[in-house]
Amino acid sequence: MQPPLHLILNTQDTTQLADTLHQCCASENWVSKMIDSRPFTDTESVFARSANIWATLDEGDYLQAFSAHPQIGESKRYKQSTPILVNSLRLNKPK
Repeated sequence: MQPPLHLILNTQDTTQLADTLHQCCASENWVSKMIDSRPFTDTESVFARSANIWATLDEGDYLQAFSAHPQIGESKRYKQSTPILVNSLRLNKPK
């Protein structure tokens, strides 16, 4: 069984964490603020902090984030390690 998301994020070094977070969102400001938010107390706090940070971003940050997503009909551009993070997000997402 995979450890809870907050423990994964708390134990990664800054470089690993930046890579992991970039798989979720390509906004450099979002990634930087998420890194600065550690340690996370639980998985729910990861999602809450993520949403709070997202709400503070400006148009340039949103455009940077959206530009990393594939266009409708394109194949995904994400790295092979993405399924680990995606599975963790699915399993740990608060209901």
